[in-house]
Amino acid sequence: HVLMPDNSLIIGGSCYSPNNPGVIRNFALVKLTESGEFDTTFGTQGKVISLIPSHYSTINQLVQYESHLFAVGYSYQTNVGNENFTLAKYTLDGTQVNEFGEEGFLITDFFGFADFGYKIIISSDEILTAGFASTSSFPTNRYFALARYTDDNSLQLSTFTHPSTVVVYPTVFSETIQLQAATENQT
Repeated sequence: HVLMPDNSLIIGGSCYSPNNPGVIRNFALVKLTESGEFDTTFGTQGKVISLIPSHYSTINQLVQYESHLFAVGYSYQTNVGNENFTLAKYTLDGTQVNEFGEEGFLITDFFGFADFGYKIIISSDEILTAGFASTSSFPTNRYFALARYTDDNSLQLSTFTHPSTVVVYPTVFSETIQLQAATENQT
């Protein structure tokens, strides 16, 4: 969720959409005013549903960077038969930025098996996402995974190249990940 300066709240998650048959869940955002009502200036009557070309998807973290919202999560890609890191970018009024990635989404597949994006950090020239990647269909083969997306053209968060990915170490079934931006004194 993102708490805005006017004390409104934007929440990311997933929802069913009857307009997208065959899809169980879609990326979804809602914006509530300080009094808890839907903010009708956001999306459609305070709600945004992003139709990812997948069977199901969910947002695990939503962050604001400058004049945009970024959502990280995962989506099940029916063409490859597994979940993948999924990123989406929105304006502050809930409009999805379709020039971001392909059709408004950056989708990353690490090893051809289940990959789940959970956390995101954004700077002026890169996006880091962290989560878990599987090296087989067995859930015990789950690894911490990090994807770094960069903008080679104008150092603006608009169009990005394919990610470079790093798999760090095997992990247990915990889905707890913390990312922290380094200060200028840290390497």
